[in-house]
Amino acid sequence: ENRVETPLDDLESLLMEVVSNLKKSLSLKPPASMLGDAVARAFLQALVHLIGGYRDALKYRQGEKITFNEDAFILSRSTSIQPFLEQMLQLQIFRQFIEERLDLLNSGRGFSDEFELECVAFTEKTNKKFKNQYAAITQNVKRESGAFVKKVKNKTNPAMKD
Repeated sequence: ENRVETPLDDLESLLMEVVSNLKKSLSLKPPASMLGDAVARAFLQALVHLIGGYRDALKYRQGEKITFNEDAFILSRSTSIQPFLEQMLQLQIFRQFIEERLDLLNSGRGFSDEFELECVAFTEKTNKKFKNQYAAITQNVKRESGAFVKKVKNKTNPAMKD
């Protein structure tokens, strides 16, 4: 049995969705496949889920350096993850991560690494999920409104048939 154990009580502060995705990623793989980068990839995906939206908080004005807006970062995410992210902002490693990204962007070098590639994949997956949810809702509304119109038509003019 694969279990996530920690000597601290920090596992409870993580989003259940992140923990369950991490557990799923690690438990679906046969033990032999865990020798490669599967474990690192699972944790990278969890990290992207948590902080991959940092780019939404990058602010740029013509002629000025790109900056990171902490409040925008927190507000750009769901309320369920905001308390965790407020704590994350205090971590030195997160601050270093943001400073390094800003240095690369402001120097014109940019970046394309595994983290950013995983961010793009996560965004595409999330957008596809929302697109599918929207399509299902739209289809449901059409079906229900059609039934409603038919019902109203039958009640208002019983002599009228389809």
